[in-house]
Parts: sequence; structure tokens; C-alpha cells
Amino acid sequence: MEKPVSLYPEHIRDEKVKVLESVQPIRAEDVVLGQYEGYTEDPTVPKDSKTPTFAAVVLRINNERWDGVPFILKAGKALNSRKAEIRVQFKDVPGDIFKCNKHGRNEFVIRLQPSEAMYMKLMVKQPGLEMSTTQSELDLSYQQRYQGIAIPEAYERLILDTIRGDQQHFVRRDELKIQPHPVVMSSNISMSLNHHLGKSHHGKVTLQEYPQNICFKKKVAWEIFTPLLNRIDNGEIKPNTYTPGSRGPKEADELAARVGYRQTHGYIWIPPSLRTD
Repeated sequence: MEKPVSLYPEHIRDEKVKVLESVQPIRAEDVVLGQYEGYTEDPTVPKDSKTPTFAAVVLRINNERWDGVPFILKAGKALNSRKAEIRVQFKDVPGDIFKCNKHGRNEFVIRLQPSEAMYMKLMVKQPGLEMSTTQSELDLSYQQRYQGIAIPEAYERLILDTIRGDQQHFVRRDELKIQPHPVVMSSNISMSLNHHLGKSHHGKVTLQEYPQNICFKKKVAWEIFTPLLNRIDNGEIKPNTYTPGSRGPKEADELAARVGYRQTHGYIWIPPSLRTD
């Protein structure tokens, strides 16, 4: 989103809506679904289930700032690590006289959980007499830098915001554009909602909090994904199998490479120790 006029909640949410309205429709070739091997062995899962347990999607924002920059969203179960992070990869430097590209690109990483941190992966000269480079990082790990300060959980902050009446971290009505529309909620729709959440492992959709026989029209944020969810329901996009404990389907890495992302091999970020001795 662009810089809001102020920190007033309505100004922040105005900018969120603007960027969502600039997201282009998702193309089928920009989607990879996956299902880990052994998922259907669960006795509560149908043997012919096509429920995805992994998804990778490329979003494109049609505005002046982000035109041509792919946003890769990836989430899944039974992967090689459990984390939530935002990763910004920079382009290669033209005329690279140090041949740094073989080590990987510079990246700015915001680690949300676990071990909250912000770090910058970059190329540095390796200590010694040789003119060689290696990949290292500038690291701001919150647990090390802010020892003795309690870092609130996400819902702790939201509950406090509710008490204070601060709505900047909450979704506004026009971000979803929820408008009551009197239609009968069929069992097929309810089953479809449960299907997308992976009913067996992710929970069940309940509509008890809404009036009976009332459905809702959703626009802006939901318009981005609803056509894709419809294609999945219609069987137009099939999940690829992947091994539990892996990065996910190889097709997801191929998708990321196709839009310009380059994976760094051999580099592992290690959270710094809290020891001072």
C-alpha cells in the first residue's frame, strides 16, 4: 500500500482498499496446488479427495509502483519448516565484477514467526587474503535486541486495540464489501466452504452467527480469489503430490523461477544466541 495521509485508522484502511482494487485477476498458469503424500490415508478423508494442502499463487498489482513486480504467496502443510515471513528479493547488480550472482541475490527478510526478526542477506568479502565473496546477513533479532521486553502476540494486540477503539488493524467493510443479499444457502455452498478449509484437519465453517437463509456478496478482497476457488471446485486445477517434509511440489519452485525469483542454495539463517559470554 502507499503511504497513508496519517496514522488515523481510516486513512490506513483507505490505502489498503486501493491496493486490493489494483490486483489483477489470477491466471491459471500462476497457480500451483499440492497435496502431500499420505493425506488420503487419514480415515476421515475420502480416498479420492482432491483437497489441496499446499498452494502457491502469483499476484500482480497494476499500479505505478508495483507494475511488473510479482508477489508470490505460498502456504502449505507438512512442509520442511513452520514459519511466516515476508521476503523481498533484489535484482542482480549490472556488471557484477565480483561474480556475486553465483551465491544468490540480496534479500530483505521480515520474519513474523517464530523468532521475530528482520535481516538483510547480502554479499560480503570473505575474511582472508583472497578476493572472494560469501553471503552473510545484517540481523535484527527481536529476542536478542529487546531482551526483557514482552513482545505481544497478534491477538493480544488486537484485543487491546478493541479496548482502545483503534481500528487500524481490522478489516473495514469496503475491503470485503460484505452486503446482505437474500439467497438460500444451499448445502453445496456450505460443503464447498468446508472443502476449501480442508474440513478434516482445518475445522468446519459455521454460519450460526448470521441470519438464516442469508448469504453475502463479497468484493474487493474476495473478488481476487473467488474465481480461483470456483476453478478448483470445478476440477480445472489439480493438486500435485509432494513428499511430507519437503518444500512442496517442484512445480511451485518452477513457478517462482518462471516469474524471476532465484532460490539461494546452501544458505541457512541461524537466529543469534542470547548468550553474552
